[in-house]
Amino acid sequence: MDIKENLRYWDEYDWPSAGDEWSAAWGSSQEQWNTQIFPHISRFVPTHTILEIAPGYGRWTQFLYPLCTRLVLVDLVSSALTLVGEDLPAWIILNTT
Repeated sequence: MDIKENLRYWDEYDWPSAGDEWSAAWGSSQEQWNTQIFPHISRFVPTHTILEIAPGYGRWTQFLYPLCTRLVLVDLVSSALTLVGEDLPAWIILNTT
């Protein structure tokens, strides 16, 4: 898939479960975070800055922002950043490529 196809796909994606559809095998995003992700990053947080690439609907963003002073989000699809930004504090920096 080239960049244009990727952009078109994610710009039109419906987000039926706000990104949680990819955590169904673990029962929830919270459970996947607790058992699969946080154990691998726990020794690096809290920290000053976290860079999250392709946050999509913000499934991991909700867990990352309490762990840093500054959270930088980069996503090809600016509409995804708008969705994430609706639910997060104003101090989060939203960037698009």
